Amino acid sequence: MREIVSRLNSSYLQNERSIWICEPESVSGASDLVVFLDGERYRGCVDALAVIEALRGQLANSWFVFVSEESPEARWRECPCYPPVGMQEIHENVRHPPHTRHAESVPYTIKTPGTYTLDGNLTYSGTSEAITVSASVVIDLKGFTLSGTGPFNGQIAIYCQNADNVTVQNGRVELFADGVDFQAGAQEVVQNLILLNNELSVIMQGCSYCTIQNCLIVGTGTGSSPVCEGVYLTTDLGVVVKNCQISNAFDGCASGATNGNIFIANQLSNCDYGLFLDTTDKYQGNVEINAGFAGGIAVGYENN
Repeated sequence: MREIVSRLNSSYLQNERSIWICEPESVSGASDLVVFLDGERYRGCVDALAVIEALRGQLANSWFVFVSEESPEARWRECPCYPPVGMQEIHENVRHPPHTRHAESVPYTIKTPGTYTLDGNLTYSGTSEAITVSASVVIDLKGFTLSGTGPFNGQIAIYCQNADNVTVQNGRVELFADGVDFQAGAQEVVQNLILLNNELSVIMQGCSYCTIQNCLIVGTGTGSSPVCEGVYLTTDLGVVVKNCQISNAFDGCASGATNGNIFIANQLSNCDYGLFLDTTDKYQGNVEINAGFAGGIAVGYENN
């Protein structure tokens, strides 16, 4: 009988305690969920695990969840499984056991779905990728900074290839050749990032139905030698770039060979081109200062 040890967090009751989730060996059709409060007592004094094992043939499709009492005082004061709140959260933990991992150093390779966070600022001194992703994950920088050693030395901060449903959020990426680089993925999200002094801050190539939003991007400078891009899209479909502030680049947003991307409510300044778009792209509500628009289809009259 496989057992997962996790933590039950209740935002409603503002408490946290241990839970033990015992999975059935196989699930066929509907399954039952049995919840034991005072988990330590049932596991220790009653030896419930031995009883369950003895009855396994009759309980083949059943899940068993033991909720820790933490302490007698906490048990009676907080009662974390008072319905419906506690039961709802137990069901959520059973269906989606938390898999939060912490990247404490780079390079770091991610092959397993889950949530990955930084616990502090990290600097990458290698010559390839700081973080490599090949699974559906959330990468939450937690407000910390991932740094390279310079924007023109070939380093990539976060590289994702052939993986869908990847989110990168909440932190700072600086001094890389490529900041966040997606190759051949779908439903990717880049949000709430500060990207500073990267040659190419956000790249999507061969991606579809993705979102880049609420990012601050400051490039390495205007001019074409070398070319600095804030957002660079090629052979993409249905990528939405919105509410981003982009400056100090050759192209604030560049999009080519696409099947149609969308650019909404971005602020673009000090760029050779604020938007340099494919003929199938559309844009609305963008504002530029010293950064013109080229290509694309303007929607409405809100672009200035």
